[in-house]
Amino acid sequence: MRFSWLLFFLAFGGVAAVQAQQATLGVAMGTSINAGNPTFADGDGPGLFAGIDASGSAHRSLMTFDVSSIPLDATIISVQLTMTLAQVTSGGPSPVTIELHDILKTWSAGTAGAGKTISGSGGGFTAGTGDATWSDEANPSTPWTNPGGDFSSTVSGSTSVSSTLTSYTWSSAQMVADVQNWVDNPSDNFGWEIINDSAVSKSVYVFDSGAASSNQPSLVVDYTVPEPSAGWLAGMGIVAALLFCRWREFASQRNRGLLSGV
Repeated sequence: MRFSWLLFFLAFGGVAAVQAQQATLGVAMGTSINAGNPTFADGDGPGLFAGIDASGSAHRSLMTFDVSSIPLDATIISVQLTMTLAQVTSGGPSPVTIELHDILKTWSAGTAGAGKTISGSGGGFTAGTGDATWSDEANPSTPWTNPGGDFSSTVSGSTSVSSTLTSYTWSSAQMVADVQNWVDNPSDNFGWEIINDSAVSKSVYVFDSGAASSNQPSLVVDYTVPEPSAGWLAGMGIVAALLFCRWREFASQRNRGLLSGV
């Protein structure tokens, strides 16, 4: 009876503590798309563009993070994205609000823009097969439902960005919810779309991308995972001791020839 009560304790009272951990993640995939060249891509370019250019064409960027290093039983506590502003269109508004929106459909990025500079990559480059563009989630034959990307209307995170070329951060409860969903449901992890909410021309802001030589975006995720409590560990020690005693009793009886069939 006492052994049964111990098992009950281990089953229902064993995991009482949590362990705090942190993961710092780099961009797994990123690209910039623009309405002025809707079939072009920039999957390996050095910049992430967001805003309206001088000709009135909108620029947006997409990026994903690989969260597979975070345990499936983790509870996400906080999330902070850091991106470094590398270039701003001269004569444009400052500050602007840069938003993150959860992307709702799969997409991919190739090597378009590799080896280019930010100044020479704003218009994009010829897309390869499977590249995301303004028109397609996968060039050339899988269009977005909505040109420019399919994303949640809910703002996951936003921050005010001035023309000062420095690092900026995004952090919110909705970003926590997004990352928690990506951990719980990896097939839903399509990343965030970066959108400049300014409708003014010459409002393009460019951040260093994951392909940049330095200052790549980073996502810091704080989370907890369940860990055995001290009581659970002590109980397991008792169980091990009881099993050892039972084994010794069995061995002793066997040696004395008391067990049936010996």
